[in-house]
Amino acid sequence: MAKQIIILGSNINAAPGLMSVNYLLWLTPAKAAPLPSALSAYSGASQVETQAIQSGTVVEEQHTNLVPLTFSDGQIEDFTSAHWAARQTYFNSYKGPGDLRNVYIDPAANNGQWAQG
Repeated sequence: MAKQIIILGSNINAAPGLMSVNYLLWLTPAKAAPLPSALSAYSGASQVETQAIQSGTVVEEQHTNLVPLTFSDGQIEDFTSAHWAARQTYFNSYKGPGDLRNVYIDPAANNGQWAQG
């Protein structure tokens, strides 16, 4: 998956001196959680990209944030790239959408610890 950030649009009427930026982050979870009927909010998503979202190998998050109207395209790129990096680090460090699927605790087995079945 080549794309990581997709800008969907912006609105300069968000607040005085600010612009809202609406964008998607495409993240890679440690463990896939399939969503067979999922579709991307990005109308230009290819069939391969849609299949990656449906198979759970890509997780799409939509965000809207306010930035100063004076931000250049490069500053918006830096801002959204930093957000992507922070969210990807989170996905790499914590339980992902599929990590607790088919997991259980059985007090009589595994010393009451988590087990996967």
